[in-house]
Formats: sequence, structure tokens, C-alpha cells
Amino acid sequence: MLGTVADLRGALSRSGVLDAERSTSILDYVKRHCADSDEAIRAAGVRVLGLLVLPADSAHIDTHQQQICDVLDDVLWGNPDKVSGGALHDSSSLVRQRASWAFSNAMEARLRAKAPLIEADWTKYARYCLAAAKDIEGVAVSAYRTSGTLLALLDLAFASKEGCFSLGRSLLEQLCRVLGTTSKPPKSKWNAASALDRALASSVVMTHSLGSSASADGLVDKIVDSLCGSLTAKVFKIRVSAANALVSLCLDADKTPSQTSSSLRLEMLGEQRARKIRTVAMARLAELGEPATSKEAALYVDELKRLLGTVVDTIPV
Repeated sequence: MLGTVADLRGALSRSGVLDAERSTSILDYVKRHCADSDEAIRAAGVRVLGLLVLPADSAHIDTHQQQICDVLDDVLWGNPDKVSGGALHDSSSLVRQRASWAFSNAMEARLRAKAPLIEADWTKYARYCLAAAKDIEGVAVSAYRTSGTLLALLDLAFASKEGCFSLGRSLLEQLCRVLGTTSKPPKSKWNAASALDRALASSVVMTHSLGSSASADGLVDKIVDSLCGSLTAKVFKIRVSAANALVSLCLDADKTPSQTSSSLRLEMLGEQRARKIRTVAMARLAELGEPATSKEAALYVDELKRLLGTVVDTIPV
């Protein structure tokens, strides 16, 4: 029955018969299973909420969608008045994996709907992502994805406050470490690169998290080095994700070449870093002139060429 809940609720919603009573009944049913003694059932229940919280048309959060968000929040974080810490801290790694994925979907839905976070929640979520990166890889990979979304949701009102400033930079540094290590699987690396792509598209991140202090302690250099280094990854999806992040670093959020936006970002990068990015991008472009040697390469090579070409064209000689 749990496996059909998402489809059932979707059908009721599309037919216009999903009223408050039906919605509540469905969510109560799922929530009960999230507290089951069987870890497989708990994991299945959390997965259903993860599917429901991110519908295909999640351009805004209506009343029904907010209800899902509230139930998922209760399941993920638990009741503060009880000892249990919620699904994100479940004793079962399977449940934690599903919970981390569902949480990532919830943050994605919030970003799509342009629904801001309050400072307390942003701080709590950022701390979770930093801790979850030390969990099993199935949990960590969703935490990397969520990190990029959280950085994109970083609000100007609290971005410069000491706690948020420090947490934001810690998230960026963590993503760089994932890209720079040989011990992480490809899925973790392309999710980390995609998270940097999303983060660097944010003007708040660029102006506050990557301000003068970040430049002084080498954070910008770490980002540039990790992304440039990822352009030689064996897995082409990692290369494409890194190239997308470099485009975000050089352009504004919509990645449309503009003299004003690119000039501001390139000025922030500095001539030396910009020159390095351009040199590396040109070298990788030259290598792509050879015929593709694998199906994966053939699938991604044209997109990679386009992105690297955008980087080269954006940075003046």
C-alpha cells in the first residue's frame, strides 16, 4: 500500500478531489509507518514523503504542499520533547539514507518555490549537512546536494552574521574536499560539483561567503583548484558538473553572458585566478578534439565543449 500512496495522492490532486480531510488521512497513514518498528517500513514511509514533497510542478508551495512539508519536518527531526531524534538520526542506516534524500528534496522544493528560510532553520540545516557528510555514502551524497541548495537559499539578511558566515564557508570547503579526494565515488563527486554550481550562482554567496576574508584564507583558490582539477575526471558527468560550476563562477545566476555580470565576478576572482581558469578550460577543449572513446563521453562531450567554450569566451585574454 505504501508504494502506491504517492501515485494515489497525485491522482486525487489532479482530479480536484484532494480536500483537506483526504490529504490529512493520507499523510497520517504515511507518518504512522515512519514510526514502525521495522526499519524497512520506516524507510519506505520516509521515501513516500520524499516523493510527495517534490512534485514535478512544484513552482509554489500551496496549502496541501505545506502540509506535506510540515509532516516531513516532524518525521525528519522528531519531537523536541522526546528522546528520539527523528529519521535523520535513526539507528538504521537505510532510514537515514532515505531521510537525507527526502530532506534534500524538501530543500529543492523550497528553492524552486523561492520560499526563504529563517536564520535558525538555515543554521540547523547547515550543521546537519556538515555532520551527515561523515555518515555512510548514501547519506553523505544527499547532504552534498542539500549543501548547494542551502547555499543558494542563504539570505542576505543573515549571510554576514558570524555563525552563518562560518557555516557557509564550511559547506563550501567540504564540497571542495569531496572533489579533491580519491576516496569518494563518482556520484558523490558530481553531486558536490553540482552543489558548487548552485552555490556559486548565488550573488549572496559570491559577495558575502566569498568576500575578502575568504580570499585571504584561500577559499576561492580551493574552489577554483577543485573545479579545474575535476575537468580531467574519468567520469564525464563530473567534468560537466565542474564546468557548469565554473560558468556560474564567471557569470550570473542565469548563466547568460553579460558584460556587467561577468565583469563584477571576474573582478572578484582576480586576474590570476581568471587566467588560470581560462588556460585550463582551453587545454581541456583542445583535448576534446579527439573522437569520443566511450558511450559516456559521446553523451556528454558536446555539452562539455559548450560549457568550456563559454568559460573561455567570458574571460578576456
